[in-house]
Amino acid sequence: MNPCNGDSGFGLHALERPRLSRGQSLRWIVAAVMALLCVVPGNAQAVPRNLKWWTLRTEHFEINYHEGVYSLAVRAAGILEKAYARLSSWFDWKIARRVQVVLSDETDSSNGSARVVPYNLITVFLAPPASDSTLNDASNWFKVLLVHELTHIFHMDQARGAPWLLNKILGKVVTPNAAEPVWLVEGTAVLSESALTDGGRLRNSIYHMMLRSSALAGDLPKPDTLSGTGTRWPGYTSAYLFGSGLMLDLAFWYGMGAVSEMAARYSSKLIPFSLNITLRESIGISWLDLYENWKRRVIDESRAAEQEVTRLGARQGRRITHRGFHVQWPRFDVTGKSLLFTARGIDDDSLLITRRGDGTEKILLRLKGRAGADFTPDGRGIVFCQRGIIRNDFNYNDLYYLDLKTGLQRRLTNGLRVERPDVSPNGKKIAVSLVKAGRRDVAVLDLETGALQVLTGRMDVQSCDAPRWSPDGRKIVFSTWRKDGARNITLMDVSSGKSEFLTAQRSQDIDPCFTPDGKAIIFSSDRSGIYQLYQYDIATGGLHGITRLIGGAFAPEPSPDGKNLVYVGYTDDGYDLFEIPLNGDLYEVEPEPSDRPILSDAGKEDVVISGPESYSPWHTMAPRAWVPVIVADSKRQELGMFLSGRDALGRLFWAADLNYTFGGTGWMGQATYVYSRLYPTFSLNAWYSHSNHAMGYLLRDGSYRPYEQHNFGGSLYMSLPVINYWSYHRLLLGFKVNAWIRKAERQTDFDPAELQPVYPKDRISSGIIFGYYYSNSRSYVLTPGPARGRRISARLSLHLPELGSDFRNAAADLRYTEYLPLSWRDHVLALNLALGMGIGDFGHTPYYSLGGMPDQDLFQALLIGERLPSAVLRGFEPGALSSNRFILLNLEHRFPLSFVERGLSTLPFYLGKVYGAVFLDAAEAGRGGFEPEDLKFGTGLEIRADTTLAYYLPFTFRLGFSHGWGYYGENRFYFGIGTPY
Repeated sequence: MNPCNGDSGFGLHALERPRLSRGQSLRWIVAAVMALLCVVPGNAQAVPRNLKWWTLRTEHFEINYHEGVYSLAVRAAGILEKAYARLSSWFDWKIARRVQVVLSDETDSSNGSARVVPYNLITVFLAPPASDSTLNDASNWFKVLLVHELTHIFHMDQARGAPWLLNKILGKVVTPNAAEPVWLVEGTAVLSESALTDGGRLRNSIYHMMLRSSALAGDLPKPDTLSGTGTRWPGYTSAYLFGSGLMLDLAFWYGMGAVSEMAARYSSKLIPFSLNITLRESIGISWLDLYENWKRRVIDESRAAEQEVTRLGARQGRRITHRGFHVQWPRFDVTGKSLLFTARGIDDDSLLITRRGDGTEKILLRLKGRAGADFTPDGRGIVFCQRGIIRNDFNYNDLYYLDLKTGLQRRLTNGLRVERPDVSPNGKKIAVSLVKAGRRDVAVLDLETGALQVLTGRMDVQSCDAPRWSPDGRKIVFSTWRKDGARNITLMDVSSGKSEFLTAQRSQDIDPCFTPDGKAIIFSSDRSGIYQLYQYDIATGGLHGITRLIGGAFAPEPSPDGKNLVYVGYTDDGYDLFEIPLNGDLYEVEPEPSDRPILSDAGKEDVVISGPESYSPWHTMAPRAWVPVIVADSKRQELGMFLSGRDALGRLFWAADLNYTFGGTGWMGQATYVYSRLYPTFSLNAWYSHSNHAMGYLLRDGSYRPYEQHNFGGSLYMSLPVINYWSYHRLLLGFKVNAWIRKAERQTDFDPAELQPVYPKDRISSGIIFGYYYSNSRSYVLTPGPARGRRISARLSLHLPELGSDFRNAAADLRYTEYLPLSWRDHVLALNLALGMGIGDFGHTPYYSLGGMPDQDLFQALLIGERLPSAVLRGFEPGALSSNRFILLNLEHRFPLSFVERGLSTLPFYLGKVYGAVFLDAAEAGRGGFEPEDLKFGTGLEIRADTTLAYYLPFTFRLGFSHGWGYYGENRFYFGIGTPY
């Protein structure tokens, strides 16, 4: 319902074939689409609002950082300038202006992003990666992250040939390389991070494990399937994993120059998506040929590794869970009868689960995030970590307690930023991984006093992670990330603080724990190239292997009686729990020297840094491009331009457009300014339009004379968001004014006895708007749209003479939507209730119009985002019901039909899931009270297909049949683009 109104320089040193988020640049389709996408005000808030921000400047970068992270900003300056020289030489490209860099410590996730429109911007989150992350293998994790994102900038900033010329005229609107598929964009960046540093994911044993397991299972995806998220493990990581494998093969066999040459050729194409043509022009083969060669080599290497494990004697446990995706961190209770673990499937909710000895499982909680859990020694409760939103801006992990008898939860910390909790044997303390900008430390929280003791703060290392208590509660063992990139096992006496490294190889030794007798430590390590479990004897220093498998083994947990060991193992489905006997059947481990080179870090050398200065947004607010707006159809011909600006921190945003419509309407324009530095957010809007009314004012002879009308308007909105992890509230207060100024030629020659002319009057409509929005709905990959939760929105508008209005009216709207998962797998019942009422002077036009699906111009829908309405009365003509009051009920049973998850070779089309919906619509509209006999009903069926066009743009196509019951009802077929409620 709608109101009626109104390469060179790189060395592939020791680089074997084997999340930073993908570059968030807007993907190039046409200039106008890019411009519209990059100026969405809802994306304006990017960083915490209650921190003081500063700026450092170097030759090629402006580094914006908040208080408390100055040393990281200086480190970033050195790393980025050194990487700039290498990447500029490889890509043969120079960036015109300084790259904006934002360093923010607002989340406990290690991640980053890059975009190139309207200007080059890198955003980096400063929490270092955890010990089990795919970013865990580097002597400088910060360097890997920055090189990855800067590679995105050099890759996607390029524009040559016709795109270069167009950008010279319009500004930066065409970035062809940003229109490459995500597997190519991310594959290039992963290749670069691995070639330019001594770390990177192409060296990471977890990446090798994932690739090897897929190859042995015959499950290597083709390029077309990488254009979407998909429903199979490893989900979105596939683009990074398999894309970087393809790019490595390209560089290994044809040289790094082939990668940069392909990027240069593609950046000169005004019409994008010609991937195979571009690669053939560069090296003479297509992506499909390269893929087949890569696939054969990966399968051969994976089989050779499997045969070697078999020759040595495979040792692996029995699989006891079959969930796949992420199963992590098992913990026994003191009796050994219950096993605790976290799991996250494709539905993206983390679950806290207990497993009994008979194999039965019980879901205790849906967790917000996943960061570990442990039983209390008395068996009465569980201490766990989960995410929370702190002061609306910070996404941090905290400790909670769950009473197993009552089910009640109690928060133990607030904004402490902790992970991997381990409760001491006496239950009085909790050892945790403490997260902060640039480092992780091991700390102990005293539950009685609330005191926090940081144990590793003075250790000259990168990070310390995953602590575990000894059985006597006197010592803690943890994984230490040293500055040479090795992760080694460290043992510390809690009372004295004395520590010693138990392992010292250039390997990734993670997830340590004590055996129940306290005499040995079991941990996971990739020292053989595959993550296996090992046992270290504390008294003798002897090291023995426990597992020898082809996948990987992590997070060991011995049973309290010491007879069995549960661990997290890897299969082609993801991670699951396995169990193996601890019966002394171990094998000798020989030291394996590492040939991993250590590259020098950039530091401050040869980098001139100016500042710091207080952050200023204004130079990044200037428009970097103007975008022509051209509309030519049977209804109108329109010409105009669009401008916008946004500061690096996302606090300020503005947009303006000016258009001229030929054939009578004339000029129109609008401008918006959004200020989100404070709570609440403010939005200022202004607009103007001109129109000619052919049916103008009435003359004495009963004819009409045309007149001109000027419409001036403006609004000021104040919006207050309240954000929780799974829910979102927003309060809105606004003032809006419209003025219609009519210009008409007055008649003086008329007979007073005859009908006098009725001249158009100037009118003003002004009023206040109150609004509220709430949502805790959640969507999952397998479900057809949102699957649980609700959305509520309410709006009240008042136009009063006391506010300067010529009208006196009020309108109130309410909408309630509920999503209920059904017992059938991935079936959802969606209910939408909407009602509205307007009273007062609305002129001669009803305030609400309600009906079926309107006709849709698919070209415009694809190009500028026009969508079918979400809540309608199907089975009737559009606008069949019009009134100042309405009530509408939509009820849908949504169900999956097929998970296609395929594209067309390397073409920019991907078909994801196809699902259906059986619906019932009911509506009543009138001027009096509710009349049941006036209810209109519509029933029917829709088939919906989730697609991705141009590699990045999601569309839902809807084909439906509806039948309207009763007067005005009809049978209607409709087809269009848009998501239902």
